[in-house]
This record gives sequence, C-alpha cells and structure tokens, in this order.
Amino acid sequence: MMWQMLMIFLLTEFIPISSYTSNFTVSCERFQEKKTLRVRAGESLYLPCSNLDCYEATENTSYIWYKNLSKTLQFEQIGTEESEHVHYHESVLYILNLTTNDTGSYITRWWYSNNSCDEYEIDIVVYEEFNTNLLYSPMSEIKVAGIYCPVCDKQEGTFTWYKNFTLIPNQESGRILRIRNASKDSAGIYTCVCTWEHHGRMYNTSGSRELLIRDQPPSNPTIILLPVNSTMIADLNEASVLLVVLPCISMFLLLLVSETVKWFAVDLLLFLRGIFTKLNRKEDGKVYDAYVIYQRNSLDEMTAKTLSDFVNGALPTVLERYYGFKLYIHGRDDLPGEDSINLIETKIQLSRRLIFILTPGTSVDQSDISPEAYDLQVGLHQALVQGDMGVILIQLGETQDYTHLPLGLQHLLHKNSPLMWREEQLSPNSRFWKQVRYRMPVPSSCQRNRKINIKTVHSII
Repeated sequence: MMWQMLMIFLLTEFIPISSYTSNFTVSCERFQEKKTLRVRAGESLYLPCSNLDCYEATENTSYIWYKNLSKTLQFEQIGTEESEHVHYHESVLYILNLTTNDTGSYITRWWYSNNSCDEYEIDIVVYEEFNTNLLYSPMSEIKVAGIYCPVCDKQEGTFTWYKNFTLIPNQESGRILRIRNASKDSAGIYTCVCTWEHHGRMYNTSGSRELLIRDQPPSNPTIILLPVNSTMIADLNEASVLLVVLPCISMFLLLLVSETVKWFAVDLLLFLRGIFTKLNRKEDGKVYDAYVIYQRNSLDEMTAKTLSDFVNGALPTVLERYYGFKLYIHGRDDLPGEDSINLIETKIQLSRRLIFILTPGTSVDQSDISPEAYDLQVGLHQALVQGDMGVILIQLGETQDYTHLPLGLQHLLHKNSPLMWREEQLSPNSRFWKQVRYRMPVPSSCQRNRKINIKTVHSII
C-alpha cells in the first residue's frame, strides 16, 4: 500500500512537466537570431543555453535539446545519459570528443510554464584541422587587461596559452594573458586551451585570436639636417604665411561669390520667369494682378498723407504704368452707387494676389461692417481659409510690434516678413520694387513697351 501511494505521488509531481516537453510541433518563440560556433575535431564542448535567463533559471522549468539530422526540418531529440557522446544536463549541452559528424544545427527548447516556451538555435561547424575561420575577432592593440580567453566563459577550468601554436614558456596560468612592452614581434595567433572536468574525465576546449600590432608613428618630429641659413629661413617663412593666408583667401572668395549670387538671384529669377511664363501663359480667368487692401479711416494726418502718397502715387505708378501690372484699388476703381459688399467679394475673387498695406495705426473693429473693414475681413478669409491666393505685405513706417493687428494679419506676418517701404526708394529698379515684383505674377497686360520712363516715374511720384 505504501509503495502504491509513493508511485501516485511521483506521477503527480512529474507528469505535468514531462507531458509538454516532448512535442517538437509546439510553436515556441524565438528571441535571438541563429548563431554559429566553429570548433576543432578532437576537442569537447560545454555549450550552455545562449540566453542568460534560460541558462540560470533551472528551477520549475524544463529543457529539451534537439539536433537537425540533415538540412531538412527533421530533428532528433538528444538524450540525457552521461555516458552518451552527445547529451545534455538541464540548460547545458555536452559534445565530447568532437568529430566532423557533429556538424549541424542544435536547438534548445526551454519551457518556463506549461504552455510557453522559448527556442534558441545554434549552428556548430567542426573542422578536422586548424582553419582561419576558427579565429575569433582580431585585436589591433594591447589593452591593460591583455588578451582574454574566448572559451570556458561559464565554467571552471585551467588555461594554457600558445603563440603561433607553440607553448609560451613561463606563462601565468589564467584566463587573461598579459603582454608587457608589446612590440611588432608580439604580433601573431594566440591560442588558449581550457581544460575542464566532466564525470571524472578531463576535456579540452580551445579558442584562437590574432593580435595585430600597428606601426607606431615616430615619437619625435622630423628634423631637417640641412645647412641652416637666412635664405632657408626666408623660404620656410613664406611657406608658413601661405599656409595661413590661402585658406583665408579661399573663404573670402567663397563668401563673396555666395553674396553675389544671393544679391542677383531675384534679378535672374525675374528675368527667367518673365520669359518662360509669357511663352507658356495660360488664361486663368482673373482680371486683376492684385487687390490692394489698406486702412482708410481713423489715421492721423501724417500717416494718412504717407499712405495716400504710396497707394495713389508710388504703387500704381511703378507697378501699373512702368511694369504693366493691373491693380484694383478700392476707392479708386469702384463706381458711385455700386453694391460695395458684393463688389469687394467679386473683385477679390478676380485677383491673383492680395496686397496688404500696413501702417503704424492699422487696426480693425470686429463689429465694423463698413466697406473699409469688410475688404480686410474678406481678404484674410481668402488668404487663410481658402489658401489659393498669394499675399504681399508692405509696411509703411516703423512699427514696434503687431499686437494691435487682427489675429489673421498677425498669423500672416509670422509666416512672411513684410517689405519695408521708405520714401527714398523711388527708383523702379530699387531692391524694394524687385522684391514686390518677385512676389507678383507676370503682368497680365504683357506690355512690350513701357508707357513711361524712369524720369517720368520720378516726376510723378
């Protein structure tokens, strides 16, 4: 009776674990790419699971190791008998006295719960003789720690070191080989042999690494052993001056070319745009090149005069009479008795650009429904909401900030800096008018001959 109860207890304890470890068709997750390990025939392998958690968490878990029989998906389960040439104990695989037949893929399956497992795969390649493929990554210089043995990382063993396959005499037995006063003669292939014990027998595992010694630059500067006289010194002085001056000259020329290109870029673009646009011009149904929006009320006397001189004098004289643009200026082009509200919407829709004239006192009352305020509101809506019209901002006079302006205008100013008008910029060829023309479309009238010359422009303005 006691014997039967013991059997029931053992079956209860071990069947739940073993029942889910023998089925290779269970889908396990892979968290690492397949690795490759190259070894020599005649040596032995102590191969722990490649994942640290898998290697150390041996309690309440289960492991099975498999070997791929060929390049197909056929796998053979590896046994746990210590007397077997290939066997495993928990998370460690042992391959004793390797032969070329041991070449293949080995898979660890680690069950850490009844329904969950991870899988790790490694390719082992066994070489009959030494091959350069057996070398670990080379070292190009000696660190303070020296050369570290790349095998037996997770097991106890004794270490013996060889250089170019010859035993190094009087060596300090240990995992690290220290090389003092390294020189070019220190270069070569260093091999460590780790000797370890398994069930009363000794086995060897080796790893080789090549040490490369780079040529060291001379510690002292080169000395010219020639007669030193005043002439040689003057040659040397000129050379040193040239070495300093030439980069400065090159940098200056580069900056000069860059600024020159930047200065004439607008002129070149205006010239090329006029040619290509006129050759490929298509009708867009628009009547005006720009609709001019400006504040007409609540201005002080000086600001009102400056605004009037610009809107009724300089702006139409240069853009219309000299360059052939067609503008719509409210107060100049509307007729008495027309419906101002509908007129503003229609004329803005028939325009290709919006020109906002800003003055130090520009503001708008949101409750104001007069035509003077309405064209500003319609223009902002067209520019910000519709987004299909270009905007040109022109500032008359100095303004400390734009916080007094409508939020829509402040948004446009944040995206595009305004062009600053000064009364001395009377010439149609000034930088100001070139910047305005650059933001305007090609003149709709396409005038081949200007109606007035520059002298006439000055006299009108």
